[in-house]
Amino acid sequence: MIYWIVLFVVETLLLLSYQKVAKLPALRKGILLLIILSLTYFSGFRDGIGMDYTAYKELCEHVVYQPDVSNFGLWILSEPLVSSLQTFCYETNLSAVLFFVTSSAIICGLCLWVYSQFEYFVWSAFIFIFFTGLYLYSMNITRQFVAAAILLLGYFPLLRENSKKNILIYIGTVFIAVLIHHSALFMILPLFFGRKNFNNLFIVIILIASFVLPINLISKMPSVLEVLDVLDYTSYMDYSSSGISKFSLSNIYLHLLLVPFLLKKKKILNREDSTSTILLIKLYVIYLVLMNLSSGELTITYRLAVYFSVFIPLLLVKLLDLMNKAQAKAIIVIPILILMGVRLATGDRLTVPNRILPLNSIYDSNYYPYNNPTL
Repeated sequence: MIYWIVLFVVETLLLLSYQKVAKLPALRKGILLLIILSLTYFSGFRDGIGMDYTAYKELCEHVVYQPDVSNFGLWILSEPLVSSLQTFCYETNLSAVLFFVTSSAIICGLCLWVYSQFEYFVWSAFIFIFFTGLYLYSMNITRQFVAAAILLLGYFPLLRENSKKNILIYIGTVFIAVLIHHSALFMILPLFFGRKNFNNLFIVIILIASFVLPINLISKMPSVLEVLDVLDYTSYMDYSSSGISKFSLSNIYLHLLLVPFLLKKKKILNREDSTSTILLIKLYVIYLVLMNLSSGELTITYRLAVYFSVFIPLLLVKLLDLMNKAQAKAIIVIPILILMGVRLATGDRLTVPNRILPLNSIYDSNYYPYNNPTL
């Protein structure tokens, strides 16, 4: 618990400092770097935290996996960037900590840098750090969050201008992300989003449908199983202990935050940043649909939702322009702090292996050479 308290105090002070030096851009860059480095430190030097932590550590320290370069298609699907880093750790006898620090630096660095290119950075950074589904969960599904951060970097120019150059840049980042996790190919989808309008009724219908759809039946359909088998994702069909639920407080909260955007549609369409807001709303809706479909046995949809989650801060900060600023800040800050408080309070009692909480560092365990002379 003490690690989380220290982390949140440090990040709060840094965000407040960033806010105070609005007229000193050089100092702001320095504070942004400190935020990125501190977040990288806390997540990069964790010990045993995350559902896939043990698997990554095992690959870095005991198993060598060489991507098949003889077949270009198989080489891409083998996620060579990740496997190459893991092999490097193994061959050089470097600690698996290198893998986690590198991953954390990419996630925190790219996400926070992109957020800093838009208005209300302090608020988007606050959401990224304190909302339980972002920074906290980046320790849970590391590879996909790395891919998601790269996709965020590639897509943000399209939020401003739909040029051929920006489209090619995004396609390039999709290719890089696929080399990290092949499910990133799914993110070609945002290229086909309309940029002029959004349909409130359609959004409501698909959200309701995603709540009531009998997912357990759909997950057993032969076509679905075949796709999952090709992607080597059948292992995600039996994930009953993941704790994912469409009825979770955080999921309900995010659904409620969509309401102001639907009610303020006319105001959104008349704003200069209407294009970016429309695109972000559509990314947000897909995230909600995928999370609604994540309950039951088809938790693969949660894995896909990760790619859309990194866009959440960019949309939610727009509430500061659409509503009374004091009210908008209240509906962002108070629920997020409550949700994080609940997560911290209940984390110590979780029994899921490779848990997220409580946070430990490598300095507390036998992982760290100075704590174990035999390593």
